[in-house]
Amino acid sequence: MYRILGVLSQYGALHFSELARRAGVSTKTLWRYLPELERRELVKSVYARGYRVVLITEEGEELLKKMEESMAVLA
Repeated sequence: MYRILGVLSQYGALHFSELARRAGVSTKTLWRYLPELERRELVKSVYARGYRVVLITEEGEELLKKMEESMAVLA
């Protein structure tokens, strides 16, 4: 989940398969995580010209920032 949010934070919005590639996960794995990320309103999917594009939300950015701060404290 952290990797997916991190990639989206870096690029803003990506096509579904490009997100999977850049996050280093299979599309099957992304299909498994995406509904939960959307349910928690961390990402949003939109369809543009028949393609699924995934965007990170403000809530997703905030959670990512908190996760990064927590990791910095542990380091």
